[in-house]
Amino acid sequence: MSKEKEETEVITLNLSSAFKAPARQRAESAMRSIRAAVLRRFKVSEVKVNSQINEALWRRSRSFPPRALKVQVRVEDDVAYVERPSERD
Repeated sequence: MSKEKEETEVITLNLSSAFKAPARQRAESAMRSIRAAVLRRFKVSEVKVNSQINEALWRRSRSFPPRALKVQVRVEDDVAYVERPSERD
């Protein structure tokens, strides 16, 4: 089993395009935007999103997700893991 290079990066994702969707679909649209942005930037085959990201999107209900979100992306073996950045960073 070959060990590929592990890559970690903290990025801020712009989620304002989710506000073009109807009010009841904005949180879902924001999640699709997160997955698409990570796929585009890191060129991986799969994106796994941590439950903390989901909670951050739904904190103010499905109609009002955040306009931008800071996330930490860790890439291992062609899979991107998206999570909240640690407080130390």
